[in-house]
Amino acid sequence: MGGSTDTGGQNTTQTSTPWPAQRSALETGYGAASSNILNRPTSFFPGQTFADFSPETQGALGAQTGRAVQGNPLLGQAQNYTGDVLGGQYLDPSSNPFLGGVSDSVMSAIRPDVDSMFAGGGRAGSPAHAEALGRGVSRGMAPFLFNEYGRERGFQEGAANRAPGLAREDYFDINQLAGVGAQREGQAQRGINEDIAGFEFGQNEPASRTRDYLAAIQGMPTFGTTTGAQQNTANTGLLAAGTAMKLFGK
Repeated sequence: MGGSTDTGGQNTTQTSTPWPAQRSALETGYGAASSNILNRPTSFFPGQTFADFSPETQGALGAQTGRAVQGNPLLGQAQNYTGDVLGGQYLDPSSNPFLGGVSDSVMSAIRPDVDSMFAGGGRAGSPAHAEALGRGVSRGMAPFLFNEYGRERGFQEGAANRAPGLAREDYFDINQLAGVGAQREGQAQRGINEDIAGFEFGQNEPASRTRDYLAAIQGMPTFGTTTGAQQNTANTGLLAAGTAMKLFGK
């Protein structure tokens, strides 16, 4: 770096150059920067940067997929049952097969009295006999029908409410298996991250050394030289005084 200034009678020229002992270090540093940064392309980590699914996770994902596609038969049955309830299918007493035995028991208890009454009047087997027998059986069956049907409907409603919960229980074991897989993947990922860190250190190490080197040499002092030419200020003053006397005629 150089420059010159005119100070009215004194002309000074300044020139700054690196200290000769420092020049070699600067040249080495800039050469290393060019070689390690500008002329050396970097590359991405050549290995796999993520962990493969473990066998446990693969099994869990397969089970989850299969369950999602096929569904839970209990849930489907609960849904079908709810539809049957809303449709009134279970309002028919004949849908309960156990009521047949109760009906036979009621008939056995009522028939002897009804038969005896109509036989004594000579009307056994008449339409009135059959009608009376039917009314007796219906009255005898009514409490059983009401109680048993209501109790069974309560059991079925409870099963319908529990079915979704039972379906969700199947996912507990699957989620547990997935948790085991996640832990294995995390362990494998830590090893991969360690490899990446080591690789990046190797990639950045030359440039880091160059930066450290330049930082060190930039802190060294530099020296310059100063050269100049200076006129005699006394002679200049006498010359100016003589000129002024001539102008004023003295």
